[in-house]
Amino acid sequence: MSAQPRASQSIALLCLVTLSMLASQAWFNLQHLNYELELAHQQQLSANVDIANSLVEHYQSLEASIGREQAQQLALDALRDLRYQGNEYFWVNDLQMNLLMHPHRADEEGNNMLRVSDAKGNYHWRDMQHQIETNDHGYVKYDYLCPKSGNVSAKMSYVKRISDWDWIIGTGIYLTNIKLAVKNGLYITIGIFSLCLVICLLLARAMHQTLKNPGDEPKSTREDPLPL
Repeated sequence: MSAQPRASQSIALLCLVTLSMLASQAWFNLQHLNYELELAHQQQLSANVDIANSLVEHYQSLEASIGREQAQQLALDALRDLRYQGNEYFWVNDLQMNLLMHPHRADEEGNNMLRVSDAKGNYHWRDMQHQIETNDHGYVKYDYLCPKSGNVSAKMSYVKRISDWDWIIGTGIYLTNIKLAVKNGLYITIGIFSLCLVICLLLARAMHQTLKNPGDEPKSTREDPLPL
């Protein structure tokens, strides 16, 4: 094989390896971005439930003086009005997943939620109960019809068991911003990858032309033939 085809193959192989490495790194970066954003959401949810738990503990401390029933009702009323990040809210179940309080679903309070499914038919309340039975707390992802947009969106909720009263406090947030951030990152990655591909193709073409037309060989400056 001549030097020119070997060089062309080497250039093509180098471009392929470079692009493969860029694609692998880009995929890793997007996965890491998704992981970091979900982790931040988890920390935020658990911190907010801890605040709600502190509120419940306040009313638990009043139980001896006002009775459990009144203390629980006051706690539910306080949780019903508690908000964070604008209009994000909390709800309360018992251990059998009967809905004790939900600020946006008051008509379902008292109902058992184990037969209620999400927008894709998954029984997310059962998943929450499983988290409680396994670890006393946990995160559940499901698909929910967003009342603001009217679209089905991914949502993450955190539930935690409240000691003494055997309550489950939960709260959740939509993951729309995560999907948007990953989507924007994907577009940027595609743009960078396309630019690198064009540069590699132009470089390969330029080197191929250089090897194809290496220039004239230097001529001897001596006009007389060499002696025999």
